[in-house]
Amino acid sequence: MIILCRVAKCHAAQNSLIRLFMSRSFNFRPAHTSGFLTIPLFLALCFAFSCSQLAEKPKSAVRPQPDSHKKMLSILAEVKQKIYSPLNNFCAEAKLASLEEKLAAAHNPQQQMPLLFDKAMALLEYGDEAQAVQIYE
Repeated sequence: MIILCRVAKCHAAQNSLIRLFMSRSFNFRPAHTSGFLTIPLFLALCFAFSCSQLAEKPKSAVRPQPDSHKKMLSILAEVKQKIYSPLNNFCAEAKLASLEEKLAAAHNPQQQMPLLFDKAMALLEYGDEAQAVQIYE
């Protein structure tokens, strides 16, 4: 019976030592850092490092544009040229330019009146309502 008590006491002591060791090893934190400062410190270092990389990049290291980029720019220029038409209902700039030419060519007030109303409508489509109201008055 005495032997069993001694063995039980040894096991209890071993268990408490194991618990103490495990709790100390898994909950280890250095004294100079705390949990709430770790993340902001890491983010500040990342930000400083990324800014220094941007500052070190020379401006002469600009990559040349690939051929596909140049091809796309030429396609967009062609499309812009095709849609810039007074017949296009969504291109008020072209309508205004066309109406200005027609108004300059018309000398008779009877010819100018419908063109002025069309110009006022085109100005409304363009977004210049103040000038359109002046024409309607």
